[in-house]
Amino acid sequence: MLIYAMSVSAYFEKGIYKIGEADGHKQLHKRKKTFQTYHPETVQVYALWDIGDMPKKSDNRLHTIFKEYKYGHGGTEFF
Repeated sequence: MLIYAMSVSAYFEKGIYKIGEADGHKQLHKRKKTFQTYHPETVQVYALWDIGDMPKKSDNRLHTIFKEYKYGHGGTEFF
């Protein structure tokens, strides 16, 4: 399981990232492609953590920790 933080340069400069999980690199690229549809700028993965065999929905813990920083955009969560 992978936990990622991705953004575009305009949001990166403000410290705003999309945090989520992917079950391997293939799914990570799929999520990046989906995220790209919301932005004309190129989406970059700025951080990637391999959390091993952790259960799905592990990113929910991060979403809970950072919930006061939630910023909605196109149905996608940014922190």
